[in-house]
Amino acid sequence: MRTGGGWAADFLPPKVLIGPLLAVGGLLVLASKPIVLAVGPLVRDSGPAGSIILVGVAAAAPVAVLSAISPVVVKTQLRRLADSGTVVGRFSAFGTVGGLAGTFLTGYVLLATLPVSAILVGTGAVLVALGGWQLVGSRWLTGRRTVIGMVAVLVLATGGAVALPVPCDYETAYYCARVTDDSDRPGGRTLWLDDAEHSYVDTEDYGYLKFAYTQRYGDVINAMWPARKPVRALHISVVAVSPCRVG
Repeated sequence: MRTGGGWAADFLPPKVLIGPLLAVGGLLVLASKPIVLAVGPLVRDSGPAGSIILVGVAAAAPVAVLSAISPVVVKTQLRRLADSGTVVGRFSAFGTVGGLAGTFLTGYVLLATLPVSAILVGTGAVLVALGGWQLVGSRWLTGRRTVIGMVAVLVLATGGAVALPVPCDYETAYYCARVTDDSDRPGGRTLWLDDAEHSYVDTEDYGYLKFAYTQRYGDVINAMWPARKPVRALHISVVAVSPCRVG
């Protein structure tokens, strides 16, 4: 099956394609944040299907463009058909090592220190900068004004992505956390992680239990300790360990 990058490398000089692919891919990565902010509210109440749609809309284009770089780079190194196995194997090894390093770096370093939106903006900016460097080297960009224009595009795109407000009270390593008021109960507050209701409290009536699983906890406690006295307990679940007081 011929991919877009492979097809382009067959009909165009591969060296001149690397810069545009990096730059366009980086701009699309930068655009993923505003796309999520624009499309997210439209699919907020659609459950898992909405999440899949949102990821597809935001990630499909940059993934398609950036995946085209590999066959183009392979074509730049392929001189003889007899060397195809060595060249493809070398880049396959590089890709495997890079994928493993990227997975561990993202999971154990970047996500532990930066919000996802900051990682996306940083990645997009680096890709655009690398693309601009390749464009200058391949002489796609010539002249001081053109280079300054490319730098201005990078600065504006990065600054715009950073400046866009996010609908979060706090952005964690994995979630966009926000607290909303309950229109039916003046003291009701709901904690949302992305588009999922995570917890609920009524600041005027702490005995009110909204979620079914918390009501079951209350039923068990009332059955074991029927006296109307506060109970100190430790709630242990698969996702959290938190002290609580029911009464």
